[in-house]
Formats: sequence, structure tokens, C-alpha cells
Amino acid sequence: VCDVLDGRPDALYVGRNPRCGAIGYGNPFKAASEGPRIDANQRAVDLFVQWVLSPERASHVRRIRKRLRGQRLACHCTSRRLPCHASVLAAIADASAVELDALRAAAEAEPRPAKRPKRNA
Repeated sequence: VCDVLDGRPDALYVGRNPRCGAIGYGNPFKAASEGPRIDANQRAVDLFVQWVLSPERASHVRRIRKRLRGQRLACHCTSRRLPCHASVLAAIADASAVELDALRAAAEAEPRPAKRPKRNA
């Protein structure tokens, strides 16, 4: 995972910003504006983990593993040294079957968000 501002031509941008070439892997959970930024980002990443590894998202996980395996991923969060969902995507994409099962088990042990948040128009 690298900083999108590094401008690495071999990196796939996985953030939400369509002006940066978003490819559909952005975190649908936005960091809250109140409180310390690092805590807000961590909460958004935690929600993303629970959401993306839920049984209902199995087809999304298959796409992640097919499209992102072995790729260098980029996002804006890393430029600010904040927790980032790109690290989660990389872990899912590059995990062995056993490691992926362990990631799913850990996510299931946490309370899950009821549904994906609505996107702003």
C-alpha cells in the first residue's frame, strides 16, 4: 500500500475520489468529522472490515482477490499516516485460503454494521 500522492504508475487507486481514477473499491464508510482524525479513520476501517468480510459480500471478496492480488494499492489516507481500508484490501487480496478464513472469523466476532451506508448524491 502506498500514498496516492507518490504518483507511482504501477499503483491502483482504491479510494472513493472519481477524479483520482477510483475503480470501485473505496471504503463506503466515511471517517466522522468529530474527535481525533486517527480514531475516526480507524472506526471507518473497522466498519469496512466487518462489512466487506460479511457472508453477503462473498462475491465482492472474490472480485478483490481476482483483481487486486499482488497489486500495489494507493489511497489518500496513507499520505496522512492514517488507518486505511487499502491495507484491508491488500490483506484480503493476498491472503491464503487459511488466512482469509481467519480474517473472516475475526470479523464475525465483532458486531457488524446493519448495512452499507448510503452514498451522497
